[in-house]
Amino acid sequence: MASFNSVLFLTLLVAISALMAAPSAVEAGFDENEVVNVTGTVPCAVNPTYSLSGTLRGNTFPNATVELRCGRNDTIVASNTTNANGTFSILVVDPRRDAAIVYLRTPLNCTVVVPTPLSTCNSSLTVNGTLESRLTYGPIIRVNATKMFILFARRFRFVNQPI
Repeated sequence: MASFNSVLFLTLLVAISALMAAPSAVEAGFDENEVVNVTGTVPCAVNPTYSLSGTLRGNTFPNATVELRCGRNDTIVASNTTNANGTFSILVVDPRRDAAIVYLRTPLNCTVVVPTPLSTCNSSLTVNGTLESRLTYGPIIRVNATKMFILFARRFRFVNQPI
């Protein structure tokens, strides 16, 4: 029969090995000092036009609801409203407490959706459909100990949804 010291030593050795093999929070993709900011300008058009740099040409959509949707089920992760200039910012402050950060690290899995009808900004436009934009990576800004990941919603497109 193994002595108590041998069993204790073996248990400690296995526990230490497991801890060393497990990824740290940073390696696993989570950091308590990370913030994600999704930003963009929403057009008031069915066929918006953009400059080569991605800047919107034409009218913007003030006071529109903007939703950040992620995953296969298009789960609404966060939302905000555009300002008078049609721009918005959706800030996810403590992403490690929200599963959305997993999706936010892969912008192809998230979209920005504007469910507010286009007729709200221009009565001659349709009441059906939504504007949608994929996300693209922006800069990573460091402010003291906080790292801010900027994601851009650019080049919105109209998605028709019949009644």
